[in-house]
Amino acid sequence: MPTPAEYSASVRSALKLTDPEMATTVGTPLRKIIDAFSEVMAEASVDQYLMEYSYDLDAKSGKDLEDFCRTMGGFGRIAPKRASGSMTFERMAPSAESVVIPYGTQVATSSSPLVTFFTVTPAVLQPADLSIEVAVQAVQPGAAGNVQANTVDRPMQPIAGVTSMLNLGPMTGGMDAESDAQLRARFRRTFLRNLAGTEDMFLAIALENPAVSQANVIGAAKVRREQIEIVGGTATSTVEDASSVYEGTSVLGANIDAGNVLAPDVQYSFDHTSVPPTVSIIDTDNAPDGIYDLVFDYVPVASRNEPLDGITNRVDIYVNGRNAVAATEVRVFSAASSFTGATSDPLYFGSFQRADGSTPVIGNHFIPLALSPVIDPSVDDTIEVDGIDYVEGVDYFLVNDVSDRGGAPQSLAGIEWISVANSAPTGVPADGEVFEVSYLYNSVPREIEQAIRDWRLVSFDTWVHQAKVLYLKLHLAVIFELGFDEASVQSEMTANLNAYFDSVGFNGIVQVSDVYQVIHNVTGIDAVRFLSSTDDATHYAIEQVSGDGDPIGVFSTGGRAIDVPTSDDTVVELHSVRIEVKAANTFGTV
Repeated sequence: MPTPAEYSASVRSALKLTDPEMATTVGTPLRKIIDAFSEVMAEASVDQYLMEYSYDLDAKSGKDLEDFCRTMGGFGRIAPKRASGSMTFERMAPSAESVVIPYGTQVATSSSPLVTFFTVTPAVLQPADLSIEVAVQAVQPGAAGNVQANTVDRPMQPIAGVTSMLNLGPMTGGMDAESDAQLRARFRRTFLRNLAGTEDMFLAIALENPAVSQANVIGAAKVRREQIEIVGGTATSTVEDASSVYEGTSVLGANIDAGNVLAPDVQYSFDHTSVPPTVSIIDTDNAPDGIYDLVFDYVPVASRNEPLDGITNRVDIYVNGRNAVAATEVRVFSAASSFTGATSDPLYFGSFQRADGSTPVIGNHFIPLALSPVIDPSVDDTIEVDGIDYVEGVDYFLVNDVSDRGGAPQSLAGIEWISVANSAPTGVPADGEVFEVSYLYNSVPREIEQAIRDWRLVSFDTWVHQAKVLYLKLHLAVIFELGFDEASVQSEMTANLNAYFDSVGFNGIVQVSDVYQVIHNVTGIDAVRFLSSTDDATHYAIEQVSGDGDPIGVFSTGGRAIDVPTSDDTVVELHSVRIEVKAANTFGTV
């Protein structure tokens, strides 16, 4: 059964016989028509194949649909996924005794409906410590486990020595079981077309992992289509995550879908040498200003491909799933490897990041770990070397690679050890000292890479990465309608916002207008707006925060909220919502 690419090749070959000079290269209007027609023909071929063998996909549901997809496509329904995050356990004062938090300790939300989580690793609160972070997962899989920060604070059983507990960041990644409609759509997208190293194949393999709900495949090129407003005859694209732009791939028109396409180098010019690229109207017969469609190919920053050097076989797959696995290994301390300020150095400090989002300090030592990416919190928050305890966050930090190799099993992850030159609080071990370190790493990228290798795609250089996460906090002013329970309305509003954020995905945009629409769809909301800098000069609009809720920056112009874009390697998650209840007579006062 022909694939879309094979249909496209056949059509282009036939056209060459009638008109050898006809332009059918990638990016031309004719090529887009051919490719669209080829997709339709391939879909029709699949449907015809199913009909010939008396398989009506739309007529099947439930277990029958599941069994059919497993038999014909080699995959079943994506199971529901547990939400995960971390809990901070605290006590009022140091104690002479350690506090053990066993594996499987359960905590829950105080509000209804009750959502319960369990610790996925044992932890020990050392005598001198007041708090410790522990990784947790929801007991029940599903989207209901995606709760906000600062909502899980109830122990399901007493924990001796612990006075309080709280999730400082949101619980994320929970997903309901794949619906029949979603399963049918995935089957049609991948059936008989997932053996050719296509984007669909890589997506299908990634999404088979039970921890993954979102994935993005990046090859040698991405297609960018956007509306741009040309003022004074020129305009700049809004693409933000391009490392380079391909020459000769641009299409510009007042309405491309209607065939209103301008001729390149005759009616408009396209400057691909700068990022973002620019366009200019050069045909005076066309109105120099107005809104135009622009389409072009680019290489994302997250891609490892280097087309100018002839490297186009690298595939990078970014996934949002996490599965925290404990690892213990023996390392040898060495002061020989240190972070530098040289961008060409593998240990360039700007290519690494601590759990709190800060970068390592030049001159601090780097001790590599065998497995990556590492997940904070670590299993142990101390490392003992020659009878001396070194404390995480004081003497050392766990760091991850955030370069184009970041988040993959091939990336560098390790320990940033404060050097003597940078005033090491406890000093440093002697070179050659042996120590044991326990930590958590995300096993999901490694699992997916192994699944891809089982397909033996020897021509592809495929890496799977843990996606970066952009945590956002919304600051809102809300007027509630009279007669409604505010707590219930807020709970529904938060649930709807979480669902919206989950839908944004990779390379999407959190739009202010969408947020307003989601909130207005909640019964009991009279009016809503984002808090401005006039309301609160520090925390307002849409705020970027760390996973622990620490402020990083604000997305605003003129003190008011603006849209927030994500990139090809980043997913967005709602960290929390801050609501200031307003009355109608004060709502317009900003």
